[in-house]
Amino acid sequence: MENTILTKLQNADLMPYAPVPFWSWNNYIEKDKLIAQIRHMKCVGCGGFIIHARTGLRTEYLSEEWFELVGACLEEAKKQGMYVWIYDENGWPSGFVGGKLLEDEGNRACYLEKKTLDYTDPSAYAVFGIVGGKKCRLIDGMKSEDGKYENIYILRSPANTDILNPDVVTQFLNETHEKYYERFKDSFGRELLGFFTDEPQYYRWSTPFAFTTEEYFRTHFGEDVRDGLISLFYNNEEDYPFRAKYYKAMNDLYMHNYYKRLYDWCTDHNCMLTGHCVEETNLYTQMWGNADNSPSYEFEHIPGIDNLGKNGCAMLSARQVGSVAGQLGKKQILTETFGCCGYDTTPKETLAIAEKQYVHGVNYLCQHLYSYSLAGQGKVDHPPIFSYHIKWQDAFKDMNVYLTKMGYLLANSETMVNCGIINPIASVHLNYFRDKQDYVLKLDKELYKLQKTLNKKGILYDFVNETILSRHGKAENGSLIVGKRKYDYLIVPYILTLSKNTKAELEKFVKDGGKVFVVKAPDYTEGVRDDWSFLKSNCTLDDIAKAGAVQLTSDGDCEYTYRKGDGFEFLYIVNVGKKDATVKGPAGYSRINLFNNDVYDFPETFLLRAGESMMLIPTEKHHPPITLYEKEKTLDGLECIAVGDNCLPIDNVQISFDGVNYGPVEPLAKEFERLLRMEYCGQLFVKYTFKINGYRGKMRLVREKNNYLYSTINGEKVEFEESAFDFKFEEADIADKIKDGVNEYIAEVDFYERPHVFWALFDKKATESVRNCLWYDTEIENVLLFGNFEVTKDRTLIPCKLPTVTWNLQEHGYPHFSGKITYKKEIFATSDKVMLHFYGRFMTINVDVNGKFGGRSSLRHRLELKVEKGKTNLLEITVSASLRNTFGPFHYSEGEEMGVGPFSFTLRGSWKNGKSKYYRKSYSVRPFGLKRIGIAFSVDKDGKTTDEN
Repeated sequence: MENTILTKLQNADLMPYAPVPFWSWNNYIEKDKLIAQIRHMKCVGCGGFIIHARTGLRTEYLSEEWFELVGACLEEAKKQGMYVWIYDENGWPSGFVGGKLLEDEGNRACYLEKKTLDYTDPSAYAVFGIVGGKKCRLIDGMKSEDGKYENIYILRSPANTDILNPDVVTQFLNETHEKYYERFKDSFGRELLGFFTDEPQYYRWSTPFAFTTEEYFRTHFGEDVRDGLISLFYNNEEDYPFRAKYYKAMNDLYMHNYYKRLYDWCTDHNCMLTGHCVEETNLYTQMWGNADNSPSYEFEHIPGIDNLGKNGCAMLSARQVGSVAGQLGKKQILTETFGCCGYDTTPKETLAIAEKQYVHGVNYLCQHLYSYSLAGQGKVDHPPIFSYHIKWQDAFKDMNVYLTKMGYLLANSETMVNCGIINPIASVHLNYFRDKQDYVLKLDKELYKLQKTLNKKGILYDFVNETILSRHGKAENGSLIVGKRKYDYLIVPYILTLSKNTKAELEKFVKDGGKVFVVKAPDYTEGVRDDWSFLKSNCTLDDIAKAGAVQLTSDGDCEYTYRKGDGFEFLYIVNVGKKDATVKGPAGYSRINLFNNDVYDFPETFLLRAGESMMLIPTEKHHPPITLYEKEKTLDGLECIAVGDNCLPIDNVQISFDGVNYGPVEPLAKEFERLLRMEYCGQLFVKYTFKINGYRGKMRLVREKNNYLYSTINGEKVEFEESAFDFKFEEADIADKIKDGVNEYIAEVDFYERPHVFWALFDKKATESVRNCLWYDTEIENVLLFGNFEVTKDRTLIPCKLPTVTWNLQEHGYPHFSGKITYKKEIFATSDKVMLHFYGRFMTINVDVNGKFGGRSSLRHRLELKVEKGKTNLLEITVSASLRNTFGPFHYSEGEEMGVGPFSFTLRGSWKNGKSKYYRKSYSVRPFGLKRIGIAFSVDKDGKTTDEN
């Protein structure tokens, strides 16, 4: 079995399964820089890229220059054997052509607002009152019995398009897809795989509406949609039937007028559609954009999801898309992931975020974000980043290679599942309000609790979506068949309502002897109270577990999938929790390690570390056992022998409009916003200060390119040259210009912005769509000082001494360090192998043994090394830091647990009267270094602690 897997991996074309990062085009774009970055992506294991027009883009979107640059990338991708996807928008959500379609008010998205007045407003779309003691729509001069008139108005967003309108979608296709096809049709289906559509949505910020619902209601229900709109503002039982119909209509229009239109276009033009809906993580948030994500997966060649932040749960989003893809026979499933995790996210954490989705069926990785440049908005754009700027490129390649293998195996196998859960999204329709979640959170909580129980019991399951069931499913001979999947067991979660079709299929399923476990039967059918007494449990969860393909239990948060492919099968287990877990698996399995392609005999009960995974394969022959190690000890006495340049960001400034009179020292973010709100245009002087005490070493000042007129350090003119860090940055050697005490760097700037910038930032009706394709004409940014100095608590630069500690270096003179530091230690080897365990906070650790590269620790924080037995061996241990403490965010009072985005850095829009409630004066920096190193030598006898390579 293992030979089949390894042979398949060795002989397969893996490039179609290799990760494809979001490639953020976010500045003035230059061809030679693009070519260099494509080659870099190839070197670090990427299979291609997604060209993504994004915030900060200055090259005109969809201009001839734009298309020339795209053409150059297609040509280079063809040379490199890589694949290209085109992101179909400038910013997000998709569907407005970077704002062009918004120029026609008829293209704009609609939403509803209600006002209670003492009269009927003739401008209202519908008016409701009390007649005969009941709410009803008032027409032809009807009067409300209580004298109150509820007027419902249609409003249009100036920043969003109505993608439920097929005419708008036609314009969108004509302005984007058709123009690409006109120029690059010979690349379609070859190096150009297709288009990525991102977060298409009806108006998400209020009660959504589309004029296409009028025809939908007439055709499907024989009703006037206006008659029931009042029910969208109430959620009593009498409102349920209309709510059920309305949100089903919105979802159908979303699915057919947007997704299917794009899907059909791509099919007809020899390319594919991928991308994702908005806010898939919860049932409640799926209502924000489409009222049910799952049906749209039918109309993507490679269905996809988004996964934001470190702590996001993929149990619903990844399982939903994996279920539909499996049911409809779609091999690959994409995830756009890692966005908003922050610069401090380690390679180990990054891999864990990916694998908690892969275990549910996702198999095609899109890293968010590979940045063309970090200048301007680039450095605050929902980090982390995976571009050439990071110092852990080797580890990035290791991760890409591993996930390419996993992607191939998952895409070319089927999960062995015989249990389905009815997706309860329709129940959310009955009680959904955009600004109130109390009514619907219970459904999310109950579903999450059920899923955790199933994981604990080792039950594999799919979601059964009602729309997919109605289009591709039926009950037959005691099973529920949905597309290519067959379920002998069904679970009905906590649920309020189901459709007539689902009820009919469930009745047949139960009548024919199908096994069902019911948490809570519905009370309604399509929002109408109904009799569901037939739906009762006739099996237990333990019965379902025993009928599974394999038996597996865990005392932690482990999730798994058991899959079969052509000549191979495997059990893939992921510990998604923050604690180590003991797992009891089936007998007769060995472990296959895709990092090094080794196979080991493995016990039935084993420890799976937090955030890690394991692949087990059934085997009939014995393999070498895992290496045994003695009990771990602490490796003390590390000596620092080298440290990279330290850094000091300067993010407080003084502003002058005449070069003579300067204001007080203020946060740069506050001053930039003040200038924007002033709509200032003209000459500007920006002063940055820093203190030195006794330091006379090297010193580089790094800044971003800008509309600079003149720059000085302590009154002396400074000349800059392009920085090796980023070609949109520049730097100057200022070692001969610094002095003890306060130093002043002053930049004279020609400051101006287009009027659009002010509207996009500060108008209440300007939603994220217009901010997502915004660029500033002039930016005021932090500057960075680099040198071999230390930084004191009061941020004074002093002469450097090699650190005497290995942990919390940010508290010992290196608060903003983002480089590498090397320690040495001699060890006497009692065997020819040693296992090092690394504890602390770092990106990667490289270890040289006796002057030669020994290995790298990044995706797993342990490392097995070969050493010379019976001799003293010299270990040189190099630890790399993240960019977090150099770029921040430094002052966001809410922290980073809920995610990191532009607001975390700029607090843009929150500064009132010179203050922001989110601003914290002190600097937030993250821990860095090694808390401890554990060391254990291998042994040849039993009874010792074991660990895998």
